[in-house]
Amino acid sequence: MKSYIVTLFFLGTLIVLTNGEPVFDMTSNFTLTVDQFQCLRHTEFGPFVSRVYSSDGEFDEIGWQNLYNSMAANFFVDMLIVPCFNAKQSCKNGLISGADQANAVINRVIKEDLDLYFFYIEIQGNQWPSNKTANQAFILDMINTIKNATVGTYGVGIKTSHKDWSAIVGSTWTGASTEILYWVNWNGKPDVTTGFIPFGGWTSVCLHQYAGNVATNNCTAGVPINYDYHSDGACTCGDSICYKDLKKHRRVQRFLKRSQ
Repeated sequence: MKSYIVTLFFLGTLIVLTNGEPVFDMTSNFTLTVDQFQCLRHTEFGPFVSRVYSSDGEFDEIGWQNLYNSMAANFFVDMLIVPCFNAKQSCKNGLISGADQANAVINRVIKEDLDLYFFYIEIQGNQWPSNKTANQAFILDMINTIKNATVGTYGVGIKTSHKDWSAIVGSTWTGASTEILYWVNWNGKPDVTTGFIPFGGWTSVCLHQYAGNVATNNCTAGVPINYDYHSDGACTCGDSICYKDLKKHRRVQRFLKRSQ
């Protein structure tokens, strides 16, 4: 993995990232231009995580546009699915199960012939039902659908915090621990260890969202983005398809396309 020494100005504080990979994501309803993404690329940001599905039960079209623009700026892109699962079973597109929602996103990726390989599933928020067993089953349904897709090879990660995981599925449930952890904790620390306490079967963090809704980046003209930090070295993956392997695969795929 490439070793980075990156300097960022975050809330007036000088931050230096060493031996890791700076990543950013967006879950806000703003579109960045290709030029803005290119600016972020030049500041040594690594992959971009774009929200492509919302908890309302529909594609996040702003997120898809950010995905297209970031790919045009030569970013590697990962996808964030925010599932629609609530007590009223009210989803705008009528897709209720984890499998149906996952297939909707996969089918769009295939239809548009996009070089996308990794999904993060967000387990956060207060819209989830109180039935933890049902929530667990929904999450496993979505995970297994992505991993067993008949067309394409995709990896899966879970984006959550200790608090949200405990509230939604129970702190002791380990059913998703073979997937990598995208840990949300806005502690301002660009690493994967500070403040982390194992939960849900995870003993290490692969991606850490350490700052959110940051609107002071010089490239984004006041549009808020989230700052993340990724480390292969600290990442434990118990799955057959791991993020670090997919990173190598997509770099090879990009090289082959350029050489054609």
